[in-house]
Amino acid sequence: MSAANRRYLEFLSALDDPTSDIKDLDRILPASPRGQRTHRGFNLFDGEDRAVFEAKKIGCTYRYYLTQFGQRVICAALKRRRLFLIPGLAREALA
Repeated sequence: MSAANRRYLEFLSALDDPTSDIKDLDRILPASPRGQRTHRGFNLFDGEDRAVFEAKKIGCTYRYYLTQFGQRVICAALKRRRLFLIPGLAREALA
C-alpha cells in the first residue's frame, strides 16, 4: 500500500500548476485600452492570430526576439489550445 501511495504522490508532484499560465494568458487575450486606443486581444481560434503564435520566423529581414513573458505565454497558449480546447470541442460535437 505504501508503494502505491508513493507512486501516486510522485505522479501528483509531476503535474504542472497552470495558475501562472492562466494569469499570463489573461493579460493578452482580452482587449486592452492604451491611451485613446484599444488594442484587440489575441484569439487562439483565429487563423492569423494562431499563425503569430506558431511562427518560426516573422518577416523576411527583421528578427524578433521574444521576452521571457512572451515565451511563457506562447507556450501556454499553444499547450492549452492543443490539449484542452480542441479535444473539448470535439467531444461536444460528437455528443
